[in-house]
Amino acid sequence: MSDFSRFIDRFINYLMIEKNFSSHTLVAYRKDLLEFDRFCKGVHPQMVDYLTLRRFLMYLHSRNLTKRSISRKISTLRSFFKFLIKENFIDKNPALLLLTPKIDKKLPVFLSEEEVKRLLEIPLDLKNWRQIRDRAIMELIYSTGMRAQEVVNLNYEDIDFISEVIKVKGKGRKERLVPVGRIALEWLRKYKNLCP
Repeated sequence: MSDFSRFIDRFINYLMIEKNFSSHTLVAYRKDLLEFDRFCKGVHPQMVDYLTLRRFLMYLHSRNLTKRSISRKISTLRSFFKFLIKENFIDKNPALLLLTPKIDKKLPVFLSEEEVKRLLEIPLDLKNWRQIRDRAIMELIYSTGMRAQEVVNLNYEDIDFISEVIKVKGKGRKERLVPVGRIALEWLRKYKNLCP
């Protein structure tokens, strides 16, 4: 067993016992660190410097890994060296200056107007409360643009049928009033009358 792998074992035990990390995360951390250990050929962590880490990043890029995978490996190394500093195994953190690649944000995929129309025209069993609930949710999202989580958090008392507005609890517990269409309100009434 190399010097490096002994420190990996200590780090993984620390994450498991002190931080209560999931087994999935622990496996991923160990895998990332063993890959770095192989790259460094088992040197003592004290011998790892910023240039070593840069060479490792170049190696990762040469393997055509995704930016997300590279970012995770950098995060693992940062946490590992931070742990070694905390435990006084090394005296400087070579990963402090490492920059993570900027991850491109995926744009959401939207349904076309025609696709939404077809979805809302699916025939329903008007006595089946689940089908009515699902239709009410679709109409509500289509009418208001609410996020799925905002719909989940919605209470019936938040709906003002007379003023045709909904009190929406958004991110950071911020509340806002959102206008809602009559068709969505009709489906919400139908659901309220049928729900168990």
